[in-house]
Amino acid sequence: MPDYIFEIWRRGVPTPDLEPAAAADDVQARSLAELRLLMGPAFVAVTVRRMGMEAFTLGREGAVASPPVVAIGRQGVSSTDAAASL
Repeated sequence: MPDYIFEIWRRGVPTPDLEPAAAADDVQARSLAELRLLMGPAFVAVTVRRMGMEAFTLGREGAVASPPVVAIGRQGVSSTDAAASL
């Protein structure tokens, strides 16, 4: 089982909170990251790292984020770049 670290970015906080996560694969890690992101309105993005390397970043629709992210809105995940859509 690969080791994952979630970097959880909160509105107004310059550094992310680090949270370890166990998932069978990237698909399961993405599902867990989506749930984690939607757990609080202050969370604006989650960067998922697998074995120390960035796997992907998810962000809230309409949130300001510097890396390209997969936006999560009310309709679920879209494949847009949230940073570019602002």
